[in-house]
Amino acid sequence: MEELERTVEPSWPKLVEPLEKIADQLTVVWGMINHLKAVKDSPELRAAIEEVQVNCYLLMLYAHEF
Repeated sequence: MEELERTVEPSWPKLVEPLEKIADQLTVVWGMINHLKAVKDSPELRAAIEEVQVNCYLLMLYAHEF
């Protein structure tokens, strides 16, 4: 994400496509996290998820608006 911000060109292939790729990968990882929480929930895991949840959802929503 930091590299994308440093080198961004305001065009579909240079901005939106890389952002969508990041969001798609994040969606896969977030699915794994939710599965782990479903099968091995703990207070520590819930705390870790809560710490990053808002930023992850905002990134996924932002990327899919294009």
